[in-house]
Amino acid sequence: MKFLPYLLLTSSFAVSASDVTSYRDRTEMDSLGNRLVVRTSSMVSPSGDVTYVEQRLDQIDETTYVYDHNAQTEATKRFHEEFCAQRGLLPSIDGESILSGPDAVSGWSCHLSKDHLDERSDLMVPDHLRGDRSSDYVITRAPSGSAAAGANFQLYGTVQAKSSQAGPLSSSVSGYNERCRFSQVWNYGGEFTAFREISVNCIVDQPQFISTRIEACIPRQCGQATGTFSIRERRAGQLRVE
Repeated sequence: MKFLPYLLLTSSFAVSASDVTSYRDRTEMDSLGNRLVVRTSSMVSPSGDVTYVEQRLDQIDETTYVYDHNAQTEATKRFHEEFCAQRGLLPSIDGESILSGPDAVSGWSCHLSKDHLDERSDLMVPDHLRGDRSSDYVITRAPSGSAAAGANFQLYGTVQAKSSQAGPLSSSVSGYNERCRFSQVWNYGGEFTAFREISVNCIVDQPQFISTRIEACIPRQCGQATGTFSIRERRAGQLRVE
């Protein structure tokens, strides 16, 4: 894997395909003497621009990391906020986040504020559940689309859930036979309704079709969905992700 020729955090610019690298890791110690992996990775926007973003990760094993929002730099927190705001959402800064798999580069999570749940016309609550305060549900949407081989791309999954009792909402989005996975668990002290978007930044080197999956559970039930991503041959100078 090539290393980044330099570190440029949370700024965007146009580059050629040959300039894009997946990520670079370095290690440093936090204030308590714990070892952290500092990962700087590239993210490609639909317009083809590239942003390099830093994440501070607690490594569990060779391909598993814990992401803690509170451990991030102000620049990373600002990127997370802007990343979610592009879709009318807020950054998820609570809960436990796990990035795993040899082809997983970074992971991000957003949510819709409780005050705006009733304002979104694109939410997926079935008609027979609207207005029913006693019915629990979990509705999931898996990533589908296409991306260029050898360049980082995002798998976006969404979870909409309603629980009549307190407990956890757990969710994961994955692709490429679990080689690229991001999962989160949020705990609620009472009944709750939530809309969450979780995404994982992946890299697949060879053109192929890969399966995607999203899973979510609340105390009384679970939901899941699957999708497909087409990984295309990348043409010279092409960075666009659809």
